[in-house]
Amino acid sequence: MAAATLTAIIILGLAILSGSAQAGPGPGEYRISLGENHIAVSLTATLDQNISISAIPQFSFILQGENSSSVSTAITNSIRQKTPNATLTDLLLVARSNGSQVVVTLSFKVLGAASSDQWGYTRADIAWRSFKVEDDLQVNGTAFNLVGKHYLSDPLLSAVNSFFSLPSRFRPVFRLDGESATPLEVQTLAPNLNLLDFSALSTSLDSWSSQFSLSAHSTTYTRQVGFDILVRTPDPEAPGEAFFDQKVYYKVDSVLEAPGTPDLTGDTVFYGEGVLEQIMGTVIGAVLLVAVGTYLADRRLRTSQRFKRRK
Repeated sequence: MAAATLTAIIILGLAILSGSAQAGPGPGEYRISLGENHIAVSLTATLDQNISISAIPQFSFILQGENSSSVSTAITNSIRQKTPNATLTDLLLVARSNGSQVVVTLSFKVLGAASSDQWGYTRADIAWRSFKVEDDLQVNGTAFNLVGKHYLSDPLLSAVNSFFSLPSRFRPVFRLDGESATPLEVQTLAPNLNLLDFSALSTSLDSWSSQFSLSAHSTTYTRQVGFDILVRTPDPEAPGEAFFDQKVYYKVDSVLEAPGTPDLTGDTVFYGEGVLEQIMGTVIGAVLLVAVGTYLADRRLRTSQRFKRRK
């Protein structure tokens, strides 16, 4: 195994260990870095839940090269629904579960979606950013993408059913992303919870939060996706006073990073230093040098004249 590949696996493995050691749930990161002729993607995300501990099996695996073909094909097909010319390379996926927590790290490069012209500008099609993998991805019979269908749907639907069958003082209440939700909303959402679902990112980049970094000379656009589900059930021995909370938390901060101050046109990002900017920079530099040189020559001439008059 090449040293670079081994290093990547070690780094991703450490990211998993770091994520699993966190005291509480926190958002992961789905980062898209725009380059000159390719786009780098990295994902680090954690699903925390206590609603289906017995259903989610423990597992740990690495998918890369030949054994990652099914995942690579599924992501490629999903991306090509948005950007038909895109291809994937260098895919690496590391995942583990201890039953209550699933940690996934994923990295790959997207080719064919970014190209540079003769003027030094790069044009990147990022419509694919909102890809959604609906394939039932499995390793040795263990599913790790359709978590709603396999692990979370039954306990959530059980809670929904109890809402309609129990007296009002014993009924659970539901919250989605911190807001009150109806049993029907939870019932509709539960079977469709996928880890590799970024369809919510189809919103225009103009609606994302943006920030320019002077030190890095780059602009980042951010938006959060994922799901946060709470089922609060009254304690039958103390209804109205004590509750049991069951939670499912999977949030990802999506970050698009582009050099400089890019221009946005729909799903296309234009960035890079063109020839015109290079020429202007050269001209400005030359003008400054001439100005400084003229100033210094003038000072030397004035000093010389004052010295001659004194003599």
